Amino acid sequence: MSTEDHTTTEAAEQQQSAGNTGKNVYGRALALVGITTGYIFGPMVLFGGIGWLLGKMFDSRVIVVVSFLLALVVSNVLIFRNTEKHARNL
Repeated sequence: MSTEDHTTTEAAEQQQSAGNTGKNVYGRALALVGITTGYIFGPMVLFGGIGWLLGKMFDSRVIVVVSFLLALVVSNVLIFRNTEKHARNL
C-alpha cells in the first residue's frame, strides 16, 4: 500500500468518524442525563423509602428527614465521582 493510498484511507476514516460524531455525542449526552437522573432518584427512592418505613414503624419524622439527607449526600457523591468520568468520554 502506497503512502498516498494510506493517506486517502485515513482521510476517509476521519470523515466517516466526523459524520458519526454528532450522533454519538448526542446519544452519549442523553445517556449521561439518564445516568445522572438515576444517581439522584435511586438513593432518594432507596433511602427515602427505608426512612419512610422506619419512620412509620417508630412514629418518628426525624428518621425520614435523616434518611432523605443521607440520600442527598449519597446522590451528590455518586454524581461528582462518576459524572466526570462519563463527561470525559463525550
